[in-house]
Amino acid sequence: MEKLEALFANAAKINQSKDVFFTPKEWDSKREYNGVKRFKRAALGLCGDSTVKTLDQMAQLLYKTGVVSSIKEGEEIVPNLVGKSFYYCDYRSIEFSQVENATGQKAYKIYVRWDIID
Repeated sequence: MEKLEALFANAAKINQSKDVFFTPKEWDSKREYNGVKRFKRAALGLCGDSTVKTLDQMAQLLYKTGVVSSIKEGEEIVPNLVGKSFYYCDYRSIEFSQVENATGQKAYKIYVRWDIID
């Protein structure tokens, strides 16, 4: 399995003008940030800060945003996202956790975390 961070880079849609120069590491970071931001926007909207999705809904989101190449791949990846966070700018990230309702039905929570900068 690819590194989870690299999966989000698959979803990136950035302008790679020939007039703009970055190191390969900087390009990787830009692609990852952009892919995470696209996923966050699809999952939470412009200003949303948290949502709960079923496994199927999560897999659909990952597929729709280009993070994975199939819904089946998305279903396999989702459990690996639990407990992980992915930055989409220098001080904001999205995090994933597993939650359940009163009847024990499992789902996944996506939420924004803000880092405090002194």
